Amino acid sequence: MGYQLKVVLKSPVCIAMKKGVGNMIETIDYIPGNTIRGALAMHYLEEHGTWDQEKRIYVLPEDNDEFNTIFNSDTMCFHNAYIDGKKVVPLTASSCKYQSGFEEANNIEDFHGVRDTLVELVKYELTGGFDKDDKDKFDRCGRCPAPMDRFRGYYGKKSPTASMYETGAVERRFIARSALNDTFEAAAAGKLYTIEVIDERQTFIAELNKALFDKLKPLFDEKIIRIGRAKSRGFGEVLIRVEKTIEDNEHSLSHFFESFNGKMYKFIGDKSFFSVTLLSDVILLDDILRFKSTITINNLVNTVQDITPEGMAVLNKFKLLRGILSTRIVSEWDHALKLPREDSLSIAKGSVFVFMSEGLSDSEKELLVTVLGKIENTGIGEQRNKGYGRIRFCDEFHWEDEVK
Repeated sequence: MGYQLKVVLKSPVCIAMKKGVGNMIETIDYIPGNTIRGALAMHYLEEHGTWDQEKRIYVLPEDNDEFNTIFNSDTMCFHNAYIDGKKVVPLTASSCKYQSGFEEANNIEDFHGVRDTLVELVKYELTGGFDKDDKDKFDRCGRCPAPMDRFRGYYGKKSPTASMYETGAVERRFIARSALNDTFEAAAAGKLYTIEVIDERQTFIAELNKALFDKLKPLFDEKIIRIGRAKSRGFGEVLIRVEKTIEDNEHSLSHFFESFNGKMYKFIGDKSFFSVTLLSDVILLDDILRFKSTITINNLVNTVQDITPEGMAVLNKFKLLRGILSTRIVSEWDHALKLPREDSLSIAKGSVFVFMSEGLSDSEKELLVTVLGKIENTGIGEQRNKGYGRIRFCDEFHWEDEVK
């Protein structure tokens, strides 16, 4: 049994994560966990609080501990909501430049499939070069002479029993508006601006743990709230649904680890590997509070407090072999202070890191899987309750069928 929060768009939504350039305001193509958290918190204050005219804030009764439990607790994590519950395509994915997309069971001629290149990149890192077959995989599509290109977006299966992937497409459009001249009650000269929005009638889904589900279900299920920018102009109306699902959010990390290393063993031999694929942006700080752009073993070790000395020793046998990543600046708004927060540097979702060790014993592998499972459940980095820091070890995208 799994738990999820659905965000059903009833009107266009604009969620801008950076300052607009010129007269253009762009939107991102997902709903951040922090946006969901903030919108639900505001709705809670409006429903259960009293407006203080002097301080111009909502005030809750002194005996209300529920708000802090839900919205100010590090254990209540609001994850990002992606289109139809799809996952982020890793940065190691590539596809045909002209027929880009996953092969579909009904019409495979339209798309030439998506290929993951992580194994080939690891081989290159260890051997110092590509053989002809690996170079062809990077350069040319396997079904036509076209070059390969990066493939980005979201992906998932139509059902838990489906064998083929499909792309999760987010429909967006531009809406042009003009400021008004109050004197003439007409469009103001030179004040035309354009807002990019996510189209209405789309559904975004975020995973929940049971503790957060139990809190949100009685408070917000089937509630209408507003999110994003331009809410006073009719944008941002969404319906919240808090539901149980038949499909469980859990997966067998032991099976993923064995399958990932099994594929590596065919080419590289008796070494142990695990990959870290980012399901959301990750914010990391070093010892003197500078932002980091790569993940190290220390970032994994310091995440979970109850790692045994034996588990820590196994983790410390690994070293970072390769990172395929991008970064971005995270800009946020403090609604209470009506001021922008300080920008943060994050490692972008979809980034992939590979760690390697010399061959491990069976008992060390079992211990490693246990430790990685704890880290995966906790997440890594800063601001995890806002949706940052979600990771997946040995994601099946890297070791399943070569062409998807």
